[in-house]
Amino acid sequence: MSFTEPWLGGKKPNSFTISAFHSMQSYDRKFLFDSLDLEGNNVVNEFRRFIKITGISVGLGKRLKWPDDYFSVYYEAGYQHYKLIILEIYLVSQMDM
Repeated sequence: MSFTEPWLGGKKPNSFTISAFHSMQSYDRKFLFDSLDLEGNNVVNEFRRFIKITGISVGLGKRLKWPDDYFSVYYEAGYQHYKLIILEIYLVSQMDM
């Protein structure tokens, strides 16, 4: 999602941009979430693997006079948060001898 104001105030064409995004990726939908058993208890999905990326950025652009009126400069600051889940549970059973 993004918004750009191409002519921010006054006589000079200064642009202002704000954008945000959220992405969640996995190689199969069944590996994204845990599940519930028949009694409603949470059952951990032992093959759960995914990555979530969330970010936001703010930018400001302005037209330059040098070397000519068609050059512009754009500054942007951004933040991205990465969450990587690779959950593997190995169950070890004890055998009675």
